[in-house]
Amino acid sequence: MSVIMAELNNTDIPPKTFVRQMTFAKAREKYGDKLHPAIEHLLEREMALLEGTGGFVQVALLINIIQGLKQKKSFGMNSIVAHATLTTYLLELTEINPLPPHHLCKKCGRLDFDSSRIFSCGADLPDKKCCMCGSDMIADGFQVPIETVFNFPLIK
Repeated sequence: MSVIMAELNNTDIPPKTFVRQMTFAKAREKYGDKLHPAIEHLLEREMALLEGTGGFVQVALLINIIQGLKQKKSFGMNSIVAHATLTTYLLELTEINPLPPHHLCKKCGRLDFDSSRIFSCGADLPDKKCCMCGSDMIADGFQVPIETVFNFPLIK
């Protein structure tokens, strides 16, 4: 049994509370204690959609499945690509970061979204040094609209 699911099974925490707490903890771990408003807004939208679709139980089950595969060092699918939400990315259920293309400094946590809108994917962003600490920044983000994941019409 995965550590996360063991923790969930040994408490009276409902899946909704558990997934929400884990997601925001992982977001702060990756993007810093004060989340960028775009990240916070997207996570709140995802939480509302998960609530409306009963998705919290599904996410908790996915955590269990993926953690089990990782513990067994399975060469099978270790992430669920079809669920490319920020929630599933932060919980390591997918490797696809659905945020718009951006640079992130692992040292100081600076986050720079690509304001040029030239790049549709973080992998295409040029190399960049952090203007705060001088470290190399990582490029990430694949601009996956949440509406496509939940099969809703796109909001323009």
